[in-house]
Amino acid sequence: MEYYSAYGIKDNLNNIPHTSIVILTYNNLEYNKLCIDSIRKYTRKGTYEIVIVDNNSTDGTKEWLKTQNNLKIIFNDENDGFPKGCNQGINASEKNNDILLLNNDTIVTPNWLDNLKICLYSSKNIGSVGSVTNSCSNHQTVQAEYNNINEMIDFAEKYNKSNPSLWEERVRLVGFCMLIKREVVNKIGLLDEIFTPGNFEDDDYSFRMRSAGYKLILCKDSYIHHFGSTSFNKDNQKYAELLNTNREKFKTKWGVDPHSIIDEQITNLSDSNTKIDDRNLKFLLRRIENNIEYDESLSEVLDNIYEDDFDYDSIVMSIDKHIIKKEMLLNAIALGCYKEGMVDFSLRLLMKSYEINLADKDTIYNIAYIAGKIGEKELAISFLNSARDKDDEMLDLLHDIMEEANE
Repeated sequence: MEYYSAYGIKDNLNNIPHTSIVILTYNNLEYNKLCIDSIRKYTRKGTYEIVIVDNNSTDGTKEWLKTQNNLKIIFNDENDGFPKGCNQGINASEKNNDILLLNNDTIVTPNWLDNLKICLYSSKNIGSVGSVTNSCSNHQTVQAEYNNINEMIDFAEKYNKSNPSLWEERVRLVGFCMLIKREVVNKIGLLDEIFTPGNFEDDDYSFRMRSAGYKLILCKDSYIHHFGSTSFNKDNQKYAELLNTNREKFKTKWGVDPHSIIDEQITNLSDSNTKIDDRNLKFLLRRIENNIEYDESLSEVLDNIYEDDFDYDSIVMSIDKHIIKKEMLLNAIALGCYKEGMVDFSLRLLMKSYEINLADKDTIYNIAYIAGKIGEKELAISFLNSARDKDDEMLDLLHDIMEEANE
């Protein structure tokens, strides 16, 4: 796939993949009509397909859909929820198309999709992009004043001018309008259906995309209207219970509270010049733990250790309090410190890891390796001999150190 500059791509929109717009419907006939009609009116012809997954509507939506041309439609016999329905739509889409998950309670606008695609294909590292709107969480709203649909379209037509300076990297995109490269879907898979009937599946997908090395961009040059949560908010108590349940599912899956990660990372993105403090240390450690921009995050931690902004006690305290994979984090930072010449700091971290888990093979190996390199061969041999089940790497290292000690 060829990528273009943010400006050059405007002349090459016909050379990038088409888009499958996946929409779930469950009643709300009038919203469904507005949404689909707006796509047909304001999206360049020949660049997209519309895939509808109807979750057993009972208000005439199914009958209306059957009268429409140029739609791929899946009719479910029951309401299978948002994640599963989206997956059905993705599986039914053209195999080379990008995927755009779009809520049925939206009205799209002039240049909405072109501007998203311009951003998406400005870099191979961008995996997903999203629009701004009038009603949404995650700071994806902008101030917009209008009283009817015509006024909204006039506003959006003036607003939707492609402008790379209005692209903002995010740690999460809300799934009301999320455009995803096909290669990303092929790499990380479909939405996780454990979040059925819905909520936090977009948090999870955002998390997985970033873990795979992709960036998420909020395009503040693509505005669409969103009526807002027509499917979930009719019973506030059940909705609150669902949020809590799926939040716990996310925490169980990843070992991290999605709210804390989102808050901390958005804080970091909105004020990148703020001096790193304990909150940012925790944020960096969690990114390393969950393989989000691993190299960049580790490098930032090492830089701050070198500048004395992070000391041993603050790192150990933060890992102990906030991190699940404690030994992994301590070993990763320790090896980084060793490569940067901070040997004493490295060994202190490794000894802390050994204190946590006396049987951790990575810790034992790394202590022995560094000890051997600095001439502490007896210490190295002692640690290697303490390992109950030595693997081949340990045996090779032990052999090498013993040979050096006998020279």
